[in-house]
Amino acid sequence: MLVYEDYLCEGEEVASDSYPPQEHDDKDIVLAIQGKMIAKGGETFDTGANASAEEAGEDLADEIEQVCNVVDTHQLHKMEFEKKEYKALQKVYWKKLIARFQEEKDAEALATLKKNFKRYQEWVKEEVLGNFDEFDFYVSEKAVLEDGCLIIPARWVGSATAPLFYFIKSGLKEHKF
Repeated sequence: MLVYEDYLCEGEEVASDSYPPQEHDDKDIVLAIQGKMIAKGGETFDTGANASAEEAGEDLADEIEQVCNVVDTHQLHKMEFEKKEYKALQKVYWKKLIARFQEEKDAEALATLKKNFKRYQEWVKEEVLGNFDEFDFYVSEKAVLEDGCLIIPARWVGSATAPLFYFIKSGLKEHKF
């Protein structure tokens, strides 16, 4: 199994290949994963013990909650941004990502990023900023926005029951398990 981490937030998993990627026009620069709503909670555990005849048994009602599998599994946090703030955070992110690649002397990652940088910028401008009000934004659990972190746009497409998450491929670090 492949697990994807935010390249700038060491150890912060944001996705995995257990969710099949969705086909789209920019699949070589952006990984798109369709979320799915799942039921969480409501488990009952029979321990085999009999309730006492003298004491009323405890009724433990676990509530069932509907959650998005991608958000729940990777403990992503929803963030609210104004368009201007999002743009400023993207500038910080790209600068930090380029600096990290240079620091780690990751020539291949740096070359890929430089090759696709203009396309990334066009995608963000056209897809995200052009439809800003249609997106929700998520970050990893321990992300610090000011330090640069992957901001994951998610959009409800068509009649989908959960959002489609978009991950900038250059911002992901793959780990095999």
